[in-house]
Formats: sequence, C-alpha cells, structure tokens
Amino acid sequence: MARKALWAAAAVLIGGAVLIGVAAGTGLIGGSTPAPFDDPRVAELLADHSRPWWQGHKLPMPREVRIVYAAPEKMGAFAEPPVACPVIPPELARALASGRATLPPGHPFQGRPVRLIDMRLRSRHLVAHIPESVNVPWSRMAAALKSGELRGADPRTVVILYGEVYPHFDATAPFRVEGFDAYYCLEGGLDAWKAKGYPVASSAPVADFLRALEEEKVAVTAPESLEPANVGPAALKALIDQGVDLTIVFVGDELTYKAGHIRGAIRVPSDEIQARFEKEPRDRLIAVYCGCCLGSAQGLSGIAVQQLRRMKFARLLHLDGHLKAWKDQGFPLDMN
Repeated sequence: MARKALWAAAAVLIGGAVLIGVAAGTGLIGGSTPAPFDDPRVAELLADHSRPWWQGHKLPMPREVRIVYAAPEKMGAFAEPPVACPVIPPELARALASGRATLPPGHPFQGRPVRLIDMRLRSRHLVAHIPESVNVPWSRMAAALKSGELRGADPRTVVILYGEVYPHFDATAPFRVEGFDAYYCLEGGLDAWKAKGYPVASSAPVADFLRALEEEKVAVTAPESLEPANVGPAALKALIDQGVDLTIVFVGDELTYKAGHIRGAIRVPSDEIQARFEKEPRDRLIAVYCGCCLGSAQGLSGIAVQQLRRMKFARLLHLDGHLKAWKDQGFPLDMN
C-alpha cells in the first residue's frame, strides 16, 4: 500500500493537478531561473499526427533485435533510443509532467497519469536528476514493476524514461511485458533537458561527496601512497540509506560478523582480499571496517586497505572508529 501511495503521489494526471515542488532532501542545481515553458512548441507537438502518440504510442518490434550492453554507469548513455521505444521531446515531457499541457478532448494523452523515471545508477541520480522523477536503475526495473516501488502502477501511465542520453533496452522492455501502452524515452535524455535550461535537482550533501569521488577516479594510475577517506558512522549510513552503489567489507572474525554487522556488508578475511577483488573494477567504491580496534585504518582493516591500494583501488573509504563507533551511534546491525 505504501509503495502504491508513493507512485500515486509522484505521478500527475494530465489535465489535472500539477506536481508538488522539489522533494525533501533535494535542491535545484545552479540557482538560476529555469527556462520558461515553450507553449507554442508544445501545442505544435500535440497536434502533430505523425508523432507516436497518434500511432497508438507504439513502434513496431523488428523481427531481429541486436542488444548491446555497456558498463553499468554507461547503460543510460547510448547514442540511439532502444528498439521499439518512441521518444518524446523535452518540451512536451516537461509540460505533461507539470500538468501544464492543454489537451483537447479525445487526445491520446488525455486523462493519463505521467511518470518520469531515471533508469541510471543511484549515484548518478543523486548528483543530478529531473525534479520529481523516481530513480529505478535499469537492472531492477522488472522487479520494481512486479513487487517493488512501481508495483500497482496504472498501465495507462505515460512513462517517460531517461538516462544521460538514451537508456538501454532492458530499462524499457519490462513495461512492454507488463502491458503498459504508452512508454517513451526522453529525447536526448538528461543532457538535452539540461541544454534546454530546464530545472535539475541534486540530493545534497551526498551529491557533493559523489562528485568528489568522480573527480578522484584515477584508479589505473593511483599511487600506492594514496590514503583512504575516513568516514564516520553517520556519513556511511547516509550513503547506505541513499542507495549509493557501495561494497562494504568486514575483515574481522566470523563470530563477530555473525553477532552483528552493518547491513549489506560482506565478510572477507584479510588473507582473501586479493582473490575476492582481483576481477573487480578498480573504480568500485569500497568501505572497509573491522571490529578489533578503535583507531583510524588500523588493525585488520588497515591490512585490507593496504592490500586494496596495492591492487590500484582508489575509491576507498575507511569507517572511523570501526564497529564500536557504529554501535555507539545506535545504528542497526544485521545478524546471521
């Protein structure tokens, strides 16, 4: 029920109420006045009978489909839209999502809810996104429609998906499977939206931290003397709660791990670090902690950090105060 309410609160009915303001915890980037709505262009697009909305909102699926995959952070940056998915220009997408578009009776968009969906990794969404869009990474789209945050969505919803440019086929295909009859890609993606001067939001202060991490992506040439960033329990919990793509590593003993560990943490003994992370991307964000000491980057966690540094991992975090500091803050632990 809560998930249905979340979807309903975020969507806007075309011809009905407008969206509420920027969600709590976010802020508009830049502070300048957003570009005005282009009402003449919107009216022109709505009346253009050559557009997909006048063709049943669909493009035909070709008999042969070639699907190309990319690195996770590039799955929303394809130069062309995914097969069989129509595009919607930013001017029209903004007008529909805000409830500003004036639709004549019988128009194909009349009376439909609208939902903007950012299909990129959570970290990308936190740095910059369209206000009021919901973030569902492409790899979770099918599960989100069946049992997650998109469960119970009206299949008549006008779904507008976006990435930096165009999303991967895996982000759009679940909507076809689930019977949605009006799903689109934002033409040109977030890049085109920004180029129009339309409002873009970020989730601060986590976004500031992520921008810094992006600027420090030098894993291939990272010197061995590069120190890990010490983070306190509150900062680490904020990253977890925001859904940042993060690997948390506990390097203590098995009994301590089973007695209580940070949610999502994996136990990797220090003598197994090399084998466990040998094939991992060197720009992976990794947080390390143990339960044997109170200092910064000392004990077993210090050994693990040194090993990861020698392996050229550059985006390393170290939990200042370790497990004790986390417990002292009263933060939850998983037990198994």
